[in-house]
Amino acid sequence: MIKKLKNKKYTFNFIELISIIIVSLFLGAIVGNIITYDKENIVFNSVPEELDEFVTTYNTINTSYYKKVAKDKLLDAAIEGMLSSLDDPYSEYMNKTDSTEFNETVNGEYNGIGITIISDNDAVKIVSVFDNSPAKKVGLKAGDEITSINDEKVANKNTEQISKLIKNSKKVKIKVIRNNEEKEYTIKKGTVDIPSVTSKMIDKDNKIGYISISIFSSNTYKEFNKALEKLEKNNMKALVIDVRNNPGGHLDQVSDIIDLFLNKNDVMYQIKNNKKKKKVYAATNSKRKYKIAVLINKNSASASEILAAALKDSYNSSVVGVNSYGKGSVQKQYKLANGSSIKYTVKKWYTPKGESIDKKGVEPTEVIEQSEDYFNDPSIDNDTQLQKAIEIVK
Repeated sequence: MIKKLKNKKYTFNFIELISIIIVSLFLGAIVGNIITYDKENIVFNSVPEELDEFVTTYNTINTSYYKKVAKDKLLDAAIEGMLSSLDDPYSEYMNKTDSTEFNETVNGEYNGIGITIISDNDAVKIVSVFDNSPAKKVGLKAGDEITSINDEKVANKNTEQISKLIKNSKKVKIKVIRNNEEKEYTIKKGTVDIPSVTSKMIDKDNKIGYISISIFSSNTYKEFNKALEKLEKNNMKALVIDVRNNPGGHLDQVSDIIDLFLNKNDVMYQIKNNKKKKKVYAATNSKRKYKIAVLINKNSASASEILAAALKDSYNSSVVGVNSYGKGSVQKQYKLANGSSIKYTVKKWYTPKGESIDKKGVEPTEVIEQSEDYFNDPSIDNDTQLQKAIEIVK
């Protein structure tokens, strides 16, 4: 999630904020996993007999090995070994730190100050300030150049090092330069909502709305619904939903978003556990009938694919871009007593028509590769996929 830009002057407009990879200032909360999951709490009242050999081995190593052994490392290795034996890339063990950062990402909130930054020609600049965040309340603004944090200069530090400076302090003293004037702020960290939805009327003449979803975190449905209602109040006639580079997230969030567009007899997706496959239907009746195009690419995974497939099959939406990632499984997360957690596959999901997209991806109705111009200088005008989506719904 770190992007370091050098030797080029950038001004950040709406589409660039969507396209440029930026870092939120909470340490390491990177979505390295492709995720669609819901949580499960399990209580075991006794240790199964088949674990006797494990306990014996654990105790023997701790008492008889010729070197001192870190017990937590033994347990970590044992749990990792069990999950790796499943031969499933989506079942994994996360230590306490990884688990905390993972949960911050998918829960859509973290403890911090609420800014995103980027390194530009060795200068650290604020790209955006989250609404209702501690940074917003004290007056930090997008475009401010950070010169020091807690009296430590940041010019030659990368974004991860800067994150540590903020993470390790209860109060953060930041010096910035704005309009050639130095300003200093002292910020008390607090709970920050991480925005996952951006929106605008992308074609005002034809009243075409645009909503981008970066991840399906626990507050994404609320953000999406608010953005959708705002666009509809402005007489939106068609909609483009962008889930390019979206790795997935909470199953209930994507289900609630799909439900905004379907009727009770419409299938959202199908789920299969180790016993049987069943259809999951929309819960309400929607009056929305306008055209929708969904943008996907090879990094659109899991919940993003559920959304694209549901709207394609059950709403007759266009899907524009290239084949998506291809993850057709659902995980659950179980938090262990020491703060670590395990994430493991419990179900397979299928499109409304019963097709598996696993390792294949959702196939677009309009296959459009992204232009080289866009990667060199991202903008709305040279976003080939977005322009095709606008053309289709116009």
